[in-house]
Amino acid sequence: MQGGLLSLLVLATLHHVAPLDRTATAMPLSRLISIVPGAFLLLWGRMRIPSLTALLGMIAEATLATSLHEVHQAPAIAPRQLAGMLHRLLFDLRLFVLLCLALAAERDRRRWPSYPSQFETVWNLAILLILYFLSIALSCGVLWLMAGPFAVAGMHGFTDLLPKPWTWPLVSCLAFAVALSFGIEGERLVVGVRRLALALFGLLLPVLGSLAVCIAMR
Repeated sequence: MQGGLLSLLVLATLHHVAPLDRTATAMPLSRLISIVPGAFLLLWGRMRIPSLTALLGMIAEATLATSLHEVHQAPAIAPRQLAGMLHRLLFDLRLFVLLCLALAAERDRRRWPSYPSQFETVWNLAILLILYFLSIALSCGVLWLMAGPFAVAGMHGFTDLLPKPWTWPLVSCLAFAVALSFGIEGERLVVGVRRLALALFGLLLPVLGSLAVCIAMR
């Protein structure tokens, strides 16, 4: 449903369906559809309904306010466009921190969570994000590989479909669903990836520390 709504929004923008063809309407609406359902799926089953409702309301309000601010502060100048990308990145990082703190606090049933709960929650969500980007990369690769044999056989419909901008919201949302299912159903996988990453960081830390000392002494 999320991918379908985003694809319809892209089609409405391309075909100049008012008022969805305006940036002041399309950009806040697309960010709301992208962020709020994703946060809902991450939080569902992990938080009580009143806490979940209040948190989703806060996220929707902050997303809408930030998007409207970007629309009104975004002249078509390259440095400002770069500043807008940085602004969105910082907003996404703040949203990630908020989700981690909320989930950890709900796990401990107290206002400020303990460090072990924060540690577990941050790692779980970070691994979910990594799985999400890997799922997107694999989905894109598989789709293009599937399009090749069809094009060789003279059927170019699939190849013509992939460059369409409204197909990629569907692919992205499907990749998010796959990553979420792996993270929820495969908690052992998440724990194993976290242990592997910590072991690699532990092995690399002396090397990086020695390298930093050598650079500082030069």
